[in-house]
Amino acid sequence: MHENKDHLLRNEAIKILRDLPAEELRENVVKPHFTALGGHVVEEGESDFYDLLLSSETVGEQFLTAVRLLTGEGRDSEDFIRNQIQRIVTATFDHPYGSSRVPLHRYYWITTGTIRGRDRRAIQELLDQPKSTGCPVDVWDAEELYTQLLKHDTLRHIGPLGIVFARSQIRYHAKKRGVFAAHWSYRALRLYARQRPLRVEQARECLAQGISALRADPLRHLYYHRVLAKVLEMWEVVLQQGQQLEMLSQDRLLFEVLAAGDVRRLLQETHPELSGFLWLLEDYEPVFQQMEQLEQFYTDGPAEASTLDFCRLLLRFGFPPTEPRIKSRLERVPDEIRQEKNENCSVDGQCSLCTGAVVSCFSLARRKPNFVKRAAAWLASLGKDRFSHLLPRYVQAPPANHSLHYAASVLQARLDYDPENREGRLRDVVEVFFVSPERESHGLYLEWLRYRNGDVFEIYSKILAAFLRYYLVGKTLIQAQEEFLAAAVADLIAGLENDSVNREVQQPYLLYAGRCNLSSFMLGCLLHVPEADRFACEVSKVLHARARMATQEGNTDLWDSSAERTAMFLRGYLDFWETVLFLAEQGRPIGPILPVEAAASLANLDS
Repeated sequence: MHENKDHLLRNEAIKILRDLPAEELRENVVKPHFTALGGHVVEEGESDFYDLLLSSETVGEQFLTAVRLLTGEGRDSEDFIRNQIQRIVTATFDHPYGSSRVPLHRYYWITTGTIRGRDRRAIQELLDQPKSTGCPVDVWDAEELYTQLLKHDTLRHIGPLGIVFARSQIRYHAKKRGVFAAHWSYRALRLYARQRPLRVEQARECLAQGISALRADPLRHLYYHRVLAKVLEMWEVVLQQGQQLEMLSQDRLLFEVLAAGDVRRLLQETHPELSGFLWLLEDYEPVFQQMEQLEQFYTDGPAEASTLDFCRLLLRFGFPPTEPRIKSRLERVPDEIRQEKNENCSVDGQCSLCTGAVVSCFSLARRKPNFVKRAAAWLASLGKDRFSHLLPRYVQAPPANHSLHYAASVLQARLDYDPENREGRLRDVVEVFFVSPERESHGLYLEWLRYRNGDVFEIYSKILAAFLRYYLVGKTLIQAQEEFLAAAVADLIAGLENDSVNREVQQPYLLYAGRCNLSSFMLGCLLHVPEADRFACEVSKVLHARARMATQEGNTDLWDSSAERTAMFLRGYLDFWETVLFLAEQGRPIGPILPVEAAASLANLDS
């Protein structure tokens, strides 16, 4: 069945290519393809011998690539290939490029028609001989062009073909990795949203496929599945109701309708029960754009800890492990393990924090090769070190002398690697956080901060966020442990209150320490901590304002000058909405957590 659908998608893509006018073929297909492969256009439409001339470098040497384009023209004759293409390529090879002495490296003759030569292989072998034309030649018809776009992963970036690619990815992931299929259904919606007119039925079909795949995914609780499901369901309602009300029949792009407030008014009138979640619908796209920035520019950098943290966030958000920079970052891990020259498959100087991130990333990617299993086993053996281990590489301290945010990474790794706790090792990690209620000078748990070399509020943010995830995947703690955690959140809020000396200038929830602890405040909401709902609400308003500003300005710059802080803001905001939806599932009141506008909508509904 899937093979038949993939064949239909392939035929649809090839038909699109065959119907493209020459200018669209050049601008929207061929140029993006070759530039994505490292080419730089140096001449365009200035020669009788080629339509594009591109420059690229290989091992420090510059080369030229020439491309000839024909639309809707196919050739059955081997003689035509031999006589015409060979003549044109030879002339191109001899053609001077200004004062350039750069050699012509390859020539592409591309048509959106069909080539049905009886001996196509023999033709290609002839043209591939540099002595016959001066350089190797590739001859592509529409089917071969599609194959090349798919092979080099450029299909996804090319106009209407991107939708075909997105739909193929929904089908590819739907059976075993529903969360990634749902992610691609949102990507498909984004592509449909750029079209005039909007193809409503096709967009709704993609949303329905994504929602169904997400519900069927047994591991969805490891991800922000409630957020993703709610966004897809709300968009499905918008498309259905908007079509009936002719709101989407105008010559407007879908996200323009959202920004103009039409979607807000529609849902308030037709589905008031969704009005409390309007901010989530409006902010999901700017959050998605931030995730794209992290994936494109920061995930495959030279740093170990931060890049792994970005990978873990992106994967939990729903980005598939096949995304280029995530894929590249994960492929580096075996080399990093080999550089360690040990048997435990740790990374970064036997760092339990980084190794925990590795185990989480591969688990979220649905991959558990042997080195991940060995790394997970090594992490489980670190109880004597409070699961906080690092060789004296960065600071000259004994391996076990590190604060418990290292153990928080191990806790997340255990949840992601063995969510059902079949190995029975989760309890050992959990219990290191509940050893002693003794406080240090800030009024925070001494045992959590012992040996720290970082900011106390940042350490707390990582520990408490790990326990929020513990609850979101369905785990529970005994009453004494819940009270211990609730006291930790209360102490954090008191510490932020004390740290905000001049309230007229800076409220505690506006401090970096406050904005980076939204996950902690949401844990406090779960545990009925006084003031946690107010702090969570205020920080969510700040992040909503940042998302709205990004939308109004039309830019995709990071929300903060620090990529690490941006990631913390994004994680906190997603944790906020995931927890709100979790509480709603439990029948808990969510009005006190939500901003006034959303809470008022729910209160009116209840009354």
